Amino acid sequence: MNNPEIIYEDSSILVINKPCGLNSDIDKWGNPSVEEWVKNYYAGKKQVHPVLMHRLDRVTSGLLIISKKPAMTRQLQLAFEQRKIEKKYLAVVHDCSLPTVGTLKHFLSKDPVQKKAVVVQSSALGQEAVLKYKKLQRVEAYSLLEIQLLTGRYHQIRAQLAAVGCPVVGDTLYGSNVSCGIEMGIALHAFTLQIKSLISDRNYEWEAKPALCGVWIMFF
Repeated sequence: MNNPEIIYEDSSILVINKPCGLNSDIDKWGNPSVEEWVKNYYAGKKQVHPVLMHRLDRVTSGLLIISKKPAMTRQLQLAFEQRKIEKKYLAVVHDCSLPTVGTLKHFLSKDPVQKKAVVVQSSALGQEAVLKYKKLQRVEAYSLLEIQLLTGRYHQIRAQLAAVGCPVVGDTLYGSNVSCGIEMGIALHAFTLQIKSLISDRNYEWEAKPALCGVWIMFF
């Protein structure tokens, strides 16, 4: 399995590109994870206190932020709370009749048995999930979407796209019936991260394209 790619590093922040198949958190089964990799990467460096600030599903690739200092951890936590961190994703989906640009709104609940998110009818049964999307390209029976999350729910992108008949290619848990050609993954990638005015007036922005394999090759 490939290790994460380092996109950016300074004295306070590490930004990596996580490959598919790698957990974000350490689990009880000992599967490879970003947390384990970060722990080994900073082994022996007592001045570094790494904290993974957000997560991606094991089958999803893309950008993740690791804080290296407690002061930065607090600033990043506040930035997430105040929605000063903008994340955009790319997804290859089974083509459907969605307009070119739009917003999806659902209520989602977590099914602990199937380990997936399910759409429910009201806020009394689940949490509101909102995303914006834009169709970038269409090739054969597939479309490439750019997605901006306005909320952060469990499996949100995967569940919402499946709910409107456009599951992510390769995502058998949510209804895709074809292979995406991506080892241990699906065609969903967190490709940009932007932090607005975290330190004084400075903005941070990073971008990483998905690995050129499987259905991604059709669009890049």
